[in-house]
Amino acid sequence: LEYRLQVFGPNNSEVGTAYNNISGVYISLDQYEKAIEYAQKAYEIRNKTLGPDHVFTATPIWSMSISNRYLGNYQEALNNAEKAAEILKNALDENHWRYAYTVRGQAQVLLEMERFQEAKKKMDEAIEIINTNYPSNAAFKAYFNATYANIYEELNELDKAAQYYDQSISFLKEGLGETHPLLRETLTS
Repeated sequence: LEYRLQVFGPNNSEVGTAYNNISGVYISLDQYEKAIEYAQKAYEIRNKTLGPDHVFTATPIWSMSISNRYLGNYQEALNNAEKAAEILKNALDENHWRYAYTVRGQAQVLLEMERFQEAKKKMDEAIEIINTNYPSNAAFKAYFNATYANIYEELNELDKAAQYYDQSISFLKEGLGETHPLLRETLTS
């Protein structure tokens, strides 16, 4: 960060990238308030230098959504996720995986808010994008199916939940292989 500040000055998108990367580290460390602080700085710089509708402006907004979700600030997390999704939809395409990923993120927040039918509707949209545009990407399908399973579990539709959990595991096996640590972790949890 200090190097980029010296080389590029405080109002350069490269500095925004550094702030956003630091935000990601704080998310990984479960230090969500610090993550939000750095994501906000990244957003301010990117908004000023790249504009409010640029793909890279959506990234720190998404980081704030993740952090707010883990802090239990669900409405703020949902607002951030919706804003990031709108930017990505307009800047990339409504069929792009990054847009689908943020729609999935909205579903996860709605799930936390116990708004299960709305969460399911968002997942329907997200999984349609993945199945139509990325049919051979097993990793995407695994994560998206796991979120679907969570929703159906909360709706007390346990047969459907089990079906989606099984599909998720099958996709993990396909995409990562039988011996991958993430698959072992999933099977033991």
